[in-house]
Amino acid sequence: MTRRPLPFVAGLAAMTVALQACATVPTGPFPGQSVQDPKARRTLSFRCQAEAIWPAHQNADYRNGGARRRSQIDNDPGAEVREMRQLCWQMAKANDATAPALMQQCTERLAAISRKYGTAAADHITRQRNICQSLTGQASPI
Repeated sequence: MTRRPLPFVAGLAAMTVALQACATVPTGPFPGQSVQDPKARRTLSFRCQAEAIWPAHQNADYRNGGARRRSQIDNDPGAEVREMRQLCWQMAKANDATAPALMQQCTERLAAISRKYGTAAADHITRQRNICQSLTGQASPI
C-alpha cells in the first residue's frame, strides 16, 4: 500500500466539499410562482416523497427495531405517510387552478403533524412547507 501525502488528501477533501456545494437542490421560486422546469419539479417531488416518510421513522418500533422491522415499516408506513405521498404527486402535477386547494391540504396535514409530534416536528414541518410552497407557488398561512 502506498502512502498518500497529506496535501493530496487535503486537496481531495477540499475538492469534495466544493463539488457538494455545486450540486445543490433547486430552491423554491419567488412567492406567488411555482417551479415550472419539469426536471426541477420532479426533483422537488422526490424530495417531498422522501420527507413524507418522516412520521413513520419517529415510531418507537422503527427506532428500536431491527433491519427487518424497519424494512416492513418502510414498505407499509401507514395512512398518514401514504396520504402525504399522494399529495406530493398531486402537487407535482399542479396547475394554477388546483394549486390553492393543494396548498391548503398540505397546510392541514402539517398542522396535524404539529399537533401530534409537537416541537419535535418543527424542522420537518419547515422543510415540507418549503417544498409545498415551491411546488404550488402558494404562500403557506402558517
